[in-house]
Amino acid sequence: MWFQKLLQLSMTTGAVGEHVEFGTLADHALTAVADATGVELADDAWPSVAATIGSIQPHPEVPAALDRLRN
Repeated sequence: MWFQKLLQLSMTTGAVGEHVEFGTLADHALTAVADATGVELADDAWPSVAATIGSIQPHPEVPAALDRLRN
């Protein structure tokens, strides 16, 4: 649900020509899903989720692909 809401927010802000940082959108998506499902979030909910996401290792081919894109 969170990722679906994140994509929706991302596409909506992009469609109206606004740029919103990923972390901000992701935080808003988390809050929206929690509100919709009646879940009370701790104050550090998003930082905790962000830290977990940040610790996920990319697939092995990603660094080389990003280098090619950068070049």
